[in-house]
Amino acid sequence: MTKQELIGIVTGIGKRIAPEKRGELFVSEKTNEKKEQQENENNKKNRKIGCNQFRDIAILCRDAECYEEIEMLIRYNMSKCKGGESWMYDCGGGTMFGSIVLECMEDIYNTDKEKCTENLELFFGYLYWQSRIWAAESQKG
Repeated sequence: MTKQELIGIVTGIGKRIAPEKRGELFVSEKTNEKKEQQENENNKKNRKIGCNQFRDIAILCRDAECYEEIEMLIRYNMSKCKGGESWMYDCGGGTMFGSIVLECMEDIYNTDKEKCTENLELFFGYLYWQSRIWAAESQKG
């Protein structure tokens, strides 16, 4: 899979999330760290996805031996969330953010099974960059 194709998949995720909902889903840790920390202390819940999670997942892909490891990690992240929050955020039509990511991962896996973990590493790296952009745009808007 080419880098352009992977970037296209990441861009496609953005088309499935309304721009006004991105601010409810993504938080850029550096710019909103104090605000989010206070909100988390007050509400005792993690409602948004920190962009750095995608960078961390990309690093885990580098060491993963198979696709199923990363798939299990995403499903685990989804299972920790309360309905409607973070990985379980409804991006529209009842489609959860985590499900969108899993669909993209499956497409990447089915395209090139031998280089799957390498491609997933790039995918989550690009998703990290793009989520930072979405978080910044929602702050400006």
